[in-house]
Amino acid sequence: MKIYQMQSEQDIAQFKTLSIEYLTWSFEYVAVNFGFQTDDNIPLAVRDYIDNDLTSVSKLMPPIGQLLLVEIDGEIAAMSGMSHLRHGIAEIQKMYVRSQFRGRGIARKLLVRLINNAKDQKYSSIYLDSANFMASAHGLYRSVGFEEIAPYEGANVPEGLMNHWLFFELSLADN
Repeated sequence: MKIYQMQSEQDIAQFKTLSIEYLTWSFEYVAVNFGFQTDDNIPLAVRDYIDNDLTSVSKLMPPIGQLLLVEIDGEIAAMSGMSHLRHGIAEIQKMYVRSQFRGRGIARKLLVRLINNAKDQKYSSIYLDSANFMASAHGLYRSVGFEEIAPYEGANVPEGLMNHWLFFELSLADN
């Protein structure tokens, strides 16, 4: 398993593929389980979101952020990013492990790497948000010390979904 910072055009293409895969799955889940409908075709809405997201990918690039990719046997298995939210606070984003690679501890390794990097960069806290149906992710976050908090300023969650989201903080002062 190789964990590395996204850098090349090929990495950006892999990131886009993973993002489309993740967002298609999550948009479909939200539409079906939370009763939200969209006039757009879900894959088209995902692609528009990704295209907008790629224009701001610089926030996930050094020195202010990072976007890590995980490669296993030549295949991209996972991604996760961290950005500067505001003074002293980092935000973890885009934590995703492809279904065929789940259960191998990949998400934990990514999370620990990001936490250690945040400590090295002298952040005092890390925030993250997650849809409430992602129970296994919440268990992982809690197992490394994240605690549930109220929605935080700067969270990129649509207003209509706030009731279906959880928000977490890890204080690095105690670690």
